[in-house]
Amino acid sequence: LMSDTTPGGNTDDPEAPAPERTGDPLVELRQVNKHFGALHVLNDITMSVQAGEVVVIIGPSGSGKSTLAQLAAGLIGPTVGEVRLAPGARSIVFQEAFLSSGTVRDNVELGASYTDDEIWDALGQAAATEFVQRLPQQLDTVVGERGVSLSGGQRQRLALGRALVREPSVFLFDEPLSNLDAKLRHQTRGELKELHARVGTTSVYVTHDQEEAMTLGTRVVVMKDGV
Repeated sequence: LMSDTTPGGNTDDPEAPAPERTGDPLVELRQVNKHFGALHVLNDITMSVQAGEVVVIIGPSGSGKSTLAQLAAGLIGPTVGEVRLAPGARSIVFQEAFLSSGTVRDNVELGASYTDDEIWDALGQAAATEFVQRLPQQLDTVVGERGVSLSGGQRQRLALGRALVREPSVFLFDEPLSNLDAKLRHQTRGELKELHARVGTTSVYVTHDQEEAMTLGTRVVVMKDGV
């Protein structure tokens, strides 16, 4: 069962107009099926993501939501059906922030090259400026294997800054807050909402948390058993 709802809409008035969506979608899936061997993970999925939307995919474990998001990001292809992706970069923030043992700069650039101003701007959008400025060598501080010298929230902010500096056309967030404690999860959720309001990011956001879905989503896709 895949249903599509708009948080904050006027559900009391059946005549209320739906939010207007204009232009070609940045992501479009048409009658998509995804199989891994004999396991049918997604069945006949059709959905689209317009510029400026935050489409939240919510469902229980095993419902196919992460697979759907990976298709939307172009990480994997469908077994059957069609996935259309508009040109442009895509950035991904996973549940676990993957950091190298190098510096803050190394982890933001990840093999690319950016100016200090570009890195600081991205860190600012990710609400990471304050803690990075307190580090001994700031951008050139070594964070240790897997970012061991940083807290869970700091690692996730750094991963978000790494995604933002690339100025992607679409973000993919795969349960990025699930490993944080309740207080930090609430704080970071608010920062992500502010980021969308400020920058107008287009995002596909995977979660199992209903409050998170209704707080962040401009649209919510509810999944169960691959549909």
